[in-house]
Amino acid sequence: MMSSTSTNTTSTSTSTTSSSKEERLFLNSLSSDYTKGGYKTHLDKYLKTVGYSNGVQDFISKTPKEVENDLIEFIISLKQSGSKCTTINNYVKPVVAFCKINDITLNSAKINRFIPPYSRSKNTSPYAEIIR
Repeated sequence: MMSSTSTNTTSTSTSTTSSSKEERLFLNSLSSDYTKGGYKTHLDKYLKTVGYSNGVQDFISKTPKEVENDLIEFIISLKQSGSKCTTINNYVKPVVAFCKINDITLNSAKINRFIPPYSRSKNTSPYAEIIR
């Protein structure tokens, strides 16, 4: 009786999670729960924005060159819409990390060339200058 209950519990927990093997590998490679949440959110938004209708499964089925080109096009569109370096990195880093964990080889140096340089906000200054 007890073994059948545990079997049912296991099968229900597996069926209720919609994450694939690739996505589970990716999330388990991250140490912080905060990072897991942020990376998962940004990866899902990226997949939806780029048009991977079946999510991770469509993404995995692409060739590394197609994935790289999609990511570069996404970066260019974010830059054209006025997004800053930090915002763009919030999307790019989870995608690159997902690819590394799932053995999809990307040219990171090429991708990073499209990310704009970091710039501070014009209204910020060091704390010491505010006091003076």
